[in-house]
Amino acid sequence: KKWAKDAKYGMRWPGTEGIFSAVKGIFGEETRSKNIDNMVHEVKRKFWAYDRMRQYAEV
Repeated sequence: KKWAKDAKYGMRWPGTEGIFSAVKGIFGEETRSKNIDNMVHEVKRKFWAYDRMRQYAEV
């Protein structure tokens, strides 16, 4: 357990987790796509839309 504490194993970076939480809160956790490639595209679109919303809010 000492190595885990020293290596910060299991610790998630707060900035990343906050973004994931915000995207899932807005768009939901599930994808409608069944094909893995389409799932990846769908998730990329969700993050793109979230980024655009944040940019718009900063103006």
